[in-house]
Amino acid sequence: CGGNPIMWQGFGQRADKFKASRLTLAQRKMVNAPLIKEFAAHLECKLVHKVTFDKNILYIGEGVEASVENGVFVNDEFDMGKIRLVLH
Repeated sequence: CGGNPIMWQGFGQRADKFKASRLTLAQRKMVNAPLIKEFAAHLECKLVHKVTFDKNILYIGEGVEASVENGVFVNDEFDMGKIRLVLH
């Protein structure tokens, strides 16, 4: 896998994906789930519904808290020069 984030999905359930990604956990405000410090924005959600499809699970949530780093928005729009996209 190396440093290729696209391949991380193949690690399986027992892999420490945070360690492999070199991301840092941050303090959350409302829910019992990790936030990632390196992300410019966060949306905390509470679980509303869980749907199982064969071996896959779809989690449906309701947003309860949102936060964004200062300076990321300019005129109510993301300043793409101030964020680093994580694509998956």
